Amino acid sequence: MTHASQIASEYGYKVIAKPLPQEVVALSVARKLRIIVNSKLPEFRQNFGILHELAHIQLKHTQPYTCEMENEADELAAELLLPSALIGRETNLHTLKEKFPYVSYEFLARRLADRGHLIAIYDNGQLKTKNGLLNGYQGRLIKQAFMEKQDIRGNGCRVFFIPPSGTWERVILIGTGNE
Repeated sequence: MTHASQIASEYGYKVIAKPLPQEVVALSVARKLRIIVNSKLPEFRQNFGILHELAHIQLKHTQPYTCEMENEADELAAELLLPSALIGRETNLHTLKEKFPYVSYEFLARRLADRGHLIAIYDNGQLKTKNGLLNGYQGRLIKQAFMEKQDIRGNGCRVFFIPPSGTWERVILIGTGNE
């Protein structure tokens, strides 16, 4: 049973894992107290999808969902999956991943962004996401982390080399402001 399945069951919902089309993470059948999740996806992706659907139910959203509803569901799902209070002051992604193995590195970085940290996520050297301005120094640290395939520490930031999965490599910059 996934972490999110346990949470969903506390709310009275049964989670059923089965193959769904690639673009579908999860869906809910509220009247039957069921959440169906795509069994073809990694567990950390399933976890978020389950709680996203539970959030729609708890927030009493009705379809078609608006962008605002989707954002609300994302925020509640994130808080259900990993309450900000559990993160504390920790900013080391590897330490957080050991503590919370049921979520992805990207999710952990986004939770740090929710707490006001600068983040930048690069997949195969291409910027995927950021929530602030990056300077040239930070860009050089990111390139260095890709080339050396290791974590890099710099003035006010850390760049984490994430162990490869499949054909992509990822680095995540966390601006801590205190190093």
